[in-house]
Amino acid sequence: MDAQEQIRAVEEDRDETAEFLEEAGEVVGLIARVVNSDGSEAEAVYERYKAILCKYQEQSQLLDVWLESIVGPLAGLLRKQAVDLHADASRGGDTAQQAQHSMHSTPMRRVFALARLLNVLVTVRGYKTVVKFFPHEAADLETVVNVIVLLQRQPVQDMEQGIGSWEAQTMLLLWLSMLALIPFEFSTVETVSEEGRPRPYPALVSKLMDICKDYLRHPGGMREMAALILGRLLTRPDMATPL
Repeated sequence: MDAQEQIRAVEEDRDETAEFLEEAGEVVGLIARVVNSDGSEAEAVYERYKAILCKYQEQSQLLDVWLESIVGPLAGLLRKQAVDLHADASRGGDTAQQAQHSMHSTPMRRVFALARLLNVLVTVRGYKTVVKFFPHEAADLETVVNVIVLLQRQPVQDMEQGIGSWEAQTMLLLWLSMLALIPFEFSTVETVSEEGRPRPYPALVSKLMDICKDYLRHPGGMREMAALILGRLLTRPDMATPL
């Protein structure tokens, strides 16, 4: 479906008396530009994209009818780049080498740029509304956790890279807060250590909990997301036995 078809489809579902996003066509066009370039145009469209969306800070509900058309493609592309980043880093040797290898990689730059676009929406509309349109498949859990670990261990060389890393980690934690709600059994994840001893939690869950506990020491959005994830994890029915 091209940009004009998306506009017509959404307008058909919208109440005729409702106010709407004046620059809808331009925003959909910017998103299409990013998606069609596999994320390489994300940095180029950022300033105009941000300027449009921030106009609606005081009436952010006007964005709601367009959120799926904006968030869905961006979050889907973030997923693709996260998978590519994880695969690329896995070829870099040990964890420290992986972080160094991936720092200037194309997937890393695109993860940063896409997270930046999504962060604008979260700032304007709020994370509870935006996260509904993120991918929600259990298979994504391991990839997101491993990419966060990679970002945590990545050396930050300047303020711009530091901001990019912060935005990327915040958006990935937001995504994890959605994945933590998926009704699949954690027992299906490997629960035996390399030494053959049973773990109190599956290895991936233990890693996720350690990550979140570490983020509780950070101010701002990362701490909020980490606390949300821990709360959701520890109230899951399949976590009752280990507790």
